[in-house]
Amino acid sequence: CEVVDAEGLYVGPGFVDIHTHSDGKIFFQDDPKTASQHHLKHGTTTLLPALYFSMDTAGYVEAINTLRNAMKDPACANIGGLYMEGPYLNPGFGCDRSTNPWADGVKKEAYQPVIDAAWDLARVWCVAPEREGIMDFVLDVKAKNPNAAFAVAHSAASPQEIEALIPYGLR
Repeated sequence: CEVVDAEGLYVGPGFVDIHTHSDGKIFFQDDPKTASQHHLKHGTTTLLPALYFSMDTAGYVEAINTLRNAMKDPACANIGGLYMEGPYLNPGFGCDRSTNPWADGVKKEAYQPVIDAAWDLARVWCVAPEREGIMDFVLDVKAKNPNAAFAVAHSAASPQEIEALIPYGLR
């Protein structure tokens, strides 16, 4: 077998971070290359930038497009997709609760542009299963990407509400 001399350095597996908003200072959607490189220098070899529900429809689409373009740059090769923290979380939880643009209901005209922009990059869509109309959102995500996965986040869902989404990719 091939022997590689690490010259006294440590070698180990890379860290996979499926939920990270920034490099500690810079949000991914603001400067993907800087945030990506910071994580890579600290051992994160694969990551999913988390886009948070404080963005409105246009903000999500812009952030998704920024990250999609950044992923074409070899310096951002550790970006493995997106972690969609929202848009439909419980408005009573999380930061920016008072300015949540998604608090007034699940509306196709608001969410469909986000699905259309993120469909092939979104590895995880976080939802609050107790949101009225959430099944419409889940079904529209699945129509665009049958392999979409969902997670419960910022939620007060009952076990029954959670179980209802398991057949649709809730993990």
